[in-house]
Amino acid sequence: MRKNLIQKFSEEEMGMNSDLLNDFSHAFSSSDINAILDLLHDQGRFFNGMNKGKAAGVFYKMIHGPKGVKSRNSFKYNRGISLDIFPGQEVLEIRCYNESFDDDSCFDFETPD
Repeated sequence: MRKNLIQKFSEEEMGMNSDLLNDFSHAFSSSDINAILDLLHDQGRFFNGMNKGKAAGVFYKMIHGPKGVKSRNSFKYNRGISLDIFPGQEVLEIRCYNESFDDDSCFDFETPD
């Protein structure tokens, strides 16, 4: 059983983590695989134990696969606090989907005569 459920992080660590999550969300939504890989630590473990090289393939498929990010036109970002492996750390959830826009909804403002 765990003794500490939530770890307190310094203001500097929290700020750095928030900045990294912002950079990651921008790289992911712009389908920039190189920017994503630049953010990953060379010795890190991803997706339940994959190294950076194997994780690169997963990200590539997420972006370029048949239902990948490049085929989506809408993103929703949710931020929260982890209660899982690293309790207390800020986490990011990205939901990608297709939203239909009718021609009039994109321009909901009056034009001058």
